[in-house]
Amino acid sequence: VNDFKSLEQVLRNHGVPQEDIGELQEALSSDPPPIDGGKFGPKVAAWISKMVYKAATGGWDIAIQAAGTLLADAISKYYGLGIV
Repeated sequence: VNDFKSLEQVLRNHGVPQEDIGELQEALSSDPPPIDGGKFGPKVAAWISKMVYKAATGGWDIAIQAAGTLLADAISKYYGLGIV
């Protein structure tokens, strides 16, 4: 839980730029963790939306369907929600 290095490695392995990973780290430290598997905080949710948009427009080389699932699963695992 809260193992950012593991989360960072997963994201790097899927081609997420370091700048975007840094933005996620800031969002994670700013937002409260989800309660009982609820929704992500506003900054984390905005970051996920930004990354899905990048996938849809070619700014991140990953299929759009894979992007949403990858990010939600990886961030859920970071929070210890056991989705992955």
